[in-house]
Amino acid sequence: MVSLVLGGFTLSGDSVAGIGTAIAVRELRLCFDLGYLCPPVLSSPNVFLSHAHTDHCGEVMNYLATRALENRDLATLFVPPSMAQPLSAFLSDWQKMSASKFDYRIVMACPGAPIPLRGSLTVIPFELSHVPETQGYVVLESVRKLKAENRHLTSEEIVQKKGLPDFDDLFEIRNRPLVAFIPDTLPEGLDHLPGEVWDSRILLVESSFLDDRKPLEAVRKGRHLVLDDILERLGRFRGEHLVLFHFSRIYAQDEIAAIVAARVPPEWKERVTCFLPTPATRSD
Repeated sequence: MVSLVLGGFTLSGDSVAGIGTAIAVRELRLCFDLGYLCPPVLSSPNVFLSHAHTDHCGEVMNYLATRALENRDLATLFVPPSMAQPLSAFLSDWQKMSASKFDYRIVMACPGAPIPLRGSLTVIPFELSHVPETQGYVVLESVRKLKAENRHLTSEEIVQKKGLPDFDDLFEIRNRPLVAFIPDTLPEGLDHLPGEVWDSRILLVESSFLDDRKPLEAVRKGRHLVLDDILERLGRFRGEHLVLFHFSRIYAQDEIAAIVAARVPPEWKERVTCFLPTPATRSD
């Protein structure tokens, strides 16, 4: 299991292209994808699935069954529109077949439609370029700020106005992007992202291939990114941490960080981090 602490958030899970991806954000009590199972993933009651490939959702059954065994609370699976009905039917049939009962709900997450999570948190799905239908997610936090014309007010003056009919008019609501998740996609998927994604404090981006070890034509056929696609767009990222994940098994674990470090511009080295997978068997 991988565990990173960045920008005030704990990212836990694992990600190996073609094997399994699941990244939990402990402080937000949510997880992106379910292709891997570990305690932090199991502890996440809200799961945002990107698409129906098994390395991104193949552990759904184990996730629900284990949570049921441990008497955990309701799990909510947020899924792309085309995935909602088939997944619902599959889980219904599986419960009948296994004589089991799982506590869950499936929510259709439509691109561009805000999903209220809890308190001040909202999640917005966005479209990517992959097959089958694939989408990423950005988590926003609503923050109340004094309007520019009211910033001259002292703390005492603000307190005195509390309870008055026009108190709320002193403030404006701003959405602060916290964490964004970009799974499998072609590079054009990066070119049509909502602005909030590039502003996220933490931006997770799949980086399946790091060099020309796999011919670009073959990479594009699988509808994936190469590191160059990300490097060419570094200037768009205005957040704190860019986290690369979903590395191909053609790379040995101990060479991934070295390749990335050698290719990332010096001024970006402190902001780019690898979500390194557990040791995996190398394949050519």
